[in-house]
Amino acid sequence: MDTNEELKEQLKNLSSDESKLDLNKIMKFTENLVKEQSAKSQFGKEEDLEETSLKGLSSLVKEENLDSIMKMAKNLVNPTTLSLLSKTNGTSENKQAATKEISNLKLSVERLSDELEKARKESEELKLQWKDLKSQYLELHNRYIELEYRFSELENKISSLRRRRR
Repeated sequence: MDTNEELKEQLKNLSSDESKLDLNKIMKFTENLVKEQSAKSQFGKEEDLEETSLKGLSSLVKEENLDSIMKMAKNLVNPTTLSLLSKTNGTSENKQAATKEISNLKLSVERLSDELEKARKESEELKLQWKDLKSQYLELHNRYIELEYRFSELENKISSLRRRRR
């Protein structure tokens, strides 16, 4: 049994037992086959292809076998798998969009944090000014009370002096 027939047999076994189905292995396998075919067409001779050592399969792969293996691999990839692949592809795009959105949100948070810090500083300054104004008010109010008391004392004294004079 040559290598191509062994590979076909392995793919048939994989298709019969879906628990063994590994899409990455199949895709890597087909990529290697495609690379081997392109190398084969570039070099033209199977001896040159063996020298490139593309995992030892290059001298045994024929174009017909590649086509049949590709057809078998396509049969293995069912709509559910394709759906999952498209979803994972979509999630990478969503992740990029989410990453942009996250960076925009981070910038917004930083800007708002700066504004909040400025507002806190301004609030502290206003509190200090308020305390100063309040203490000035209390001083003026106390002075006013003292002056009012002195004024009432002076009025009393004046009225008593007027009474005496009469």
